[in-house]
Amino acid sequence: MNSKNYYAKNYYGTKAACPKSMDAQLIQKYLVPEVLDLGCGQGVLAKELGKEMTVFGCDIFPAVSKLGKNFFFHNMEEKPTDKKFNSV
Repeated sequence: MNSKNYYAKNYYGTKAACPKSMDAQLIQKYLVPEVLDLGCGQGVLAKELGKEMTVFGCDIFPAVSKLGKNFFFHNMEEKPTDKKFNSV
């Protein structure tokens, strides 16, 4: 099964939430803006971290572009992005 079909059937049909916990705080402590959330899925973690820093979400599923201006569709397996980030 290719990854696009996996995401379409198994991931985007769920409702996910990022717990406001120590996890997000620890991540924010060690990441340097600008951050790339590679494989961001529904953008839950990227949106939570984006409250405190600049976060870009990238995923292989095209619908990710609809999540906001900092979200983009790109297949890193085919070609790396030209954008530069401080943390991934």
